[in-house]
Amino acid sequence: VIPAFLKRGDLVIKDEAISYAIQAGLDLARVSVKEFRHNDMGDLERILENIAEQDAKKPPKVLNRRFIVVEGLYENTGTICPLPELVALADKYKFRILLEESMAFGTLGKTGKGTCEHYGLPSTAVTLICGSMSTALATVGGF
Repeated sequence: VIPAFLKRGDLVIKDEAISYAIQAGLDLARVSVKEFRHNDMGDLERILENIAEQDAKKPPKVLNRRFIVVEGLYENTGTICPLPELVALADKYKFRILLEESMAFGTLGKTGKGTCEHYGLPSTAVTLICGSMSTALATVGGF
């Protein structure tokens, strides 16, 4: 799914604990990648500030698309993404959020709708939500 939405020249800031499948998708898309410490919003904000400072020094040009890539419920650690803080930072620095929900779908939230429901956020707070149906639904396919 990731190479369908991201392309060469896009900037991605990813959590260091993302799963191998997401990392493989980023590699296939050939995007520029920066990494922040797992669920550390202070480290993420530091990186976002550095990018904003670099942008201010450059002459105006066509902007690349910018994404923060996280998992709702991390496959590698079992921790939940601090989505409300992430949404606030993405809005402040004008980044889009790609939220991978393979593990969260069916497990988080009152009715199993995932991380957004878990935190009481509308799904429109996140730009892209993707996931595999092989985990919670025990079938093939994805969304």
